[in-house]
Amino acid sequence: MAIIKAISSHAPINTVIDYVTKKEKTNEKLVTGINCEVSTAKEEMQATKELYGKTGGRTYKHFVQSFAPDEKIDYQTAHEIATKLVESTSCFNGYEVLVATHQDRNHIHSHLVVNSVSFEDGKKFQMSSKDLQYIKDISDGLCKEYGLSICEKGYSFDGAKRQSLVAWTKEKYQYLKSVISGEKENSYLHNIKNAVSDSMLKATDVDEFKKELETHGVTVKWKDTRKNITYIDSDGKKVRDTSLKKTFNLNADKESLLKQFEENREKQRNISITDYQKRCIISQYKITAYRDVQDVLSNNIKSQKQVVENIHNKMNRAEKSIFNIQEDIKKWTKELESCSKMQISKKHDLQEKIEHGNALIETIVDDRDKFISNYNFSSVEDVGNMQKNIEEAEAFAEKIELHIETEETLLKSYLDTDCKWELLEEQTIISARNELKDFFGNDYNEATLQKSLDDVVTVECESREMDELGVTMK
Repeated sequence: MAIIKAISSHAPINTVIDYVTKKEKTNEKLVTGINCEVSTAKEEMQATKELYGKTGGRTYKHFVQSFAPDEKIDYQTAHEIATKLVESTSCFNGYEVLVATHQDRNHIHSHLVVNSVSFEDGKKFQMSSKDLQYIKDISDGLCKEYGLSICEKGYSFDGAKRQSLVAWTKEKYQYLKSVISGEKENSYLHNIKNAVSDSMLKATDVDEFKKELETHGVTVKWKDTRKNITYIDSDGKKVRDTSLKKTFNLNADKESLLKQFEENREKQRNISITDYQKRCIISQYKITAYRDVQDVLSNNIKSQKQVVENIHNKMNRAEKSIFNIQEDIKKWTKELESCSKMQISKKHDLQEKIEHGNALIETIVDDRDKFISNYNFSSVEDVGNMQKNIEEAEAFAEKIELHIETEETLLKSYLDTDCKWELLEEQTIISARNELKDFFGNDYNEATLQKSLDDVVTVECESREMDELGVTMK
């Protein structure tokens, strides 16, 4: 069985597309562009917005089609169903849609990112609860066509009843119930609740709490002179802490939050030694992996720069020779024009020089183009494109260097903690490896990890005595 959800997010459209197409989550066979090309989907969608002057407001609509973990379906079939869903649903007609099927979870699911502006007439994408139900009906029909099960209304796809919620009024209850069940788009109240509940579990003080909320597009009015707290989303919609309590039974008042912050601080103070060790493993692994990429980039940039330099030298010499010959031809042409009818021999010599000069230019151009083709360039313009690639690679290398500096700072902070290192538990290694697999996806490499583990010992031994370290590699 498959369920359809409309996802509400304030992230830019480029961020969402980058996320759904990440190589550790999917592959090129499981990404399809409908009314657009996969490789240029971001640019095409932006061009459509600019064409009709509609670059503001909501820039996309995001849907997820999920199959139950025990559903007998493979990734390719799920992707085929998701693609057919878009092609069979009239409300997607005239819109650019990117479909990406993920294979990084225990349940197969596909993301549908829809441009908010139609490339046909510039109309904004609109969707009511009836439209969402229509999409669900099409999805159910496709599931039946492929011999799959259908989700029963009121139940999740694992067969469990959907959880109830608290609301101050019957109307609010019914509305929020429809939001959670997916019949309506998420309300601002529901979005703020999610932002607050997520942020309060991470923050250790009021300032951190505010910063965490900002990542969700929410600000908070917290004044010592006022009893209540007011939360405000990016559209200016306001919710009091008392409303969150009445509607969701969420304690987000000052007293509850300050207590939660203290608990979070206590948890941080009580981080186990093995967790410090795990963080060291992960940071050192990332540093090693980043440096490997940096080395490859550096070698590629160096070789490409040499190619560009060789070609530029060749082109400059060719251009200089051509210019000199063209100047001679101009001079000979003037002399030819000034010759009298009686100077037949001189005319003949000048005509031969001009013909020879033009032939020599053609030879130089052919030689230049042949030289360029030896480097697999079809034209002079391609050389300029390589220069752009070099500049992009250099910019990317700078970003990698920042990542390395960040991880080295983290590693130093972990190694400087005032704790006695004990035997590295096997569970710590397993936990670190799982986190690394989530971070690097298919690029994860056991051999590189072992090198990283050895590097952790090397780094630690530089600052502590061996008998104080006591770390054993598994």
